[in-house]
Amino acid sequence: MSLRASRALAVAVRPILCAAPAPPPPTPATPAPAQREVIGGRYRVWNENLPAHKQVAIAFMSLYGIGKSQSYRLCGDLGLNPHTKLSDISDEDFEPIKAKIESTFKPRHEAIKRMGDNILAKVRMGSYQGLRHQMCLPVHGQRTKCNAKTQRKLGLKRAQLFNIPIIAKKNRKAAIQGQSRV
Repeated sequence: MSLRASRALAVAVRPILCAAPAPPPPTPATPAPAQREVIGGRYRVWNENLPAHKQVAIAFMSLYGIGKSQSYRLCGDLGLNPHTKLSDISDEDFEPIKAKIESTFKPRHEAIKRMGDNILAKVRMGSYQGLRHQMCLPVHGQRTKCNAKTQRKLGLKRAQLFNIPIIAKKNRKAAIQGQSRV
């Protein structure tokens, strides 16, 4: 068989080999799977829906201000297994969980306002961290030679959000020298 004939045969056979098999027809006797998650927000805290299909500890982390360690500590305080699905908890059992979360933590808008107040207090005090916030540079000792791009972008947004006075690039050296004398 020549090369030309083998290529022609391969092209003719390819659509037959690559065709996907037809799916079997649906049988009317099989019921549709039941959905466990209620779309209307069965598990709501501070007007935020918790993902019911996730584990309890992971679902708590979807709330602003609750991290991994706080989520597991909260599960321990409530006597919950952190690996159970949130959808396995009944509505009556969820009420004390919701009350504990709302009494222990702050909602998103209050937590953000508190963070802004803390930053402004550092700026007014004239601390080194306040100065770094004003210059839109990393605050907690991170390097600035090559990795400060994100902080510069977020620092500007944060400064606009909380009305932090920004120190221009020209005046940064003078501000740092004035800070070291205090």
